[in-house]
Amino acid sequence: MDRLDWVRWKRNPIFLVLLVTVSAIATGWHLLFESASAQNQPLVQQSLTKQSRRPPRDPRGPGIPGGGQARPQQPPMPRQGVPGGGNLYDDILNKLREQNRIGVRGGNLCAIAPPARLTGSGNAIWHDRPLFIWQGAAVRIELLDSITQEVLWSKNLTPSDTTAAYDREPLQASRRYEWRLYRSLRDPEVILFRILPQQERDRITTQLNQIQVTGATAEQIALQRANYFAENLLWADALQEIYSVQNPSEQLTKLSQEITNYICR
Repeated sequence: MDRLDWVRWKRNPIFLVLLVTVSAIATGWHLLFESASAQNQPLVQQSLTKQSRRPPRDPRGPGIPGGGQARPQQPPMPRQGVPGGGNLYDDILNKLREQNRIGVRGGNLCAIAPPARLTGSGNAIWHDRPLFIWQGAAVRIELLDSITQEVLWSKNLTPSDTTAAYDREPLQASRRYEWRLYRSLRDPEVILFRILPQQERDRITTQLNQIQVTGATAEQIALQRANYFAENLLWADALQEIYSVQNPSEQLTKLSQEITNYICR
């Protein structure tokens, strides 16, 4: 077959059909061979192939968007006042300001405690050796049994005195007493109070003994106890803890003054 005949043969439709058929058969055999090879591939190799297709891991690690470990939250800064935090100076004063005051008798003398001159706090106290607190000039103080009117204790005062501590035999549980504060020898202000029943006193004593603050000063312990009494509306006992601290700090002195001003204004 010469060159001219070959060219004519390639243009023949039968030749073109045969060429397409042969190409299709060759392509089918090639695809079939690849499919069989993939099915026979070991499972471990397939697993490695899949793993290789995973996106690269962020070297900064997981935790937050963009990588990196989540930052641990910082604990809140403890408030100042007592070891471990807690500004009890402000807490006690805020609790006090939530209480309504009892009106003060005319004049410049204001009996503060016991009981506290606050509505809702009652007239019962836990301390069996109370601290008497007032504002203004007085000349004498007396403590009497409310039933027998026997004078159990008395003390002459100077114009600068604003507290007086009862230092005799402990007062009796459940018994009623009165104290008299004299602006002059013929003009006393009479205040009634009572001591809590013994069972209630014992319960409170147990709870007070559980208040332990490692490394605390006497003032910090007094604040903890005062806060306990305030939460239980035993305000006369809370004030006794605050006003009894020897050598009080400037902050405690300020608290005492603000308490006096609030109750007696």
